[in-house]
Amino acid sequence: MLYIEDFLELIEPFPQELREKLTEIREIDLKIQFETEKLEEKIDSFFHQCKKQKQEWKNENSEEIKKEYSKILENADDKIQIASQLFELIDKYLKKLDQELQKFKLELEADHAGITSKLEQELSSKTLNENNSLNKINSYSNLSLTFNNLSSQIIRRRCT
Repeated sequence: MLYIEDFLELIEPFPQELREKLTEIREIDLKIQFETEKLEEKIDSFFHQCKKQKQEWKNENSEEIKKEYSKILENADDKIQIASQLFELIDKYLKKLDQELQKFKLELEADHAGITSKLEQELSSKTLNENNSLNKINSYSNLSLTFNNLSSQIIRRRCT
């Protein structure tokens, strides 16, 4: 019954892997943002100067703009690739967790027949109760917001 310990040991590198992938995505985001701003300036400049320039200049600059735009798209594709790798990594850990849970469930059933269905039923009723509590909190929050809005409207009407 060392399933939890084994799984925790298995996922020990996960936070670092996750952090690295998310940092990589963020760096690409910043690069894309910078390159996009630079490209927008170049496009604005191109259109401001376009009427005064020869066709050769227009062709050269429009090709340069297209190349820079292609670089931005490549970076976006890289970002998508990293996100896919991250998804696969998470999926790998979830599958392993499901395997370990299944092993644990089988071992529990072998020792105490019917215990897992009782535990699952108890867990699902607790989850339902927690969801009901959250719904009540949300409805109270909404009621409070509505009251505050009405109060503000009344005060404004009295002041005008």
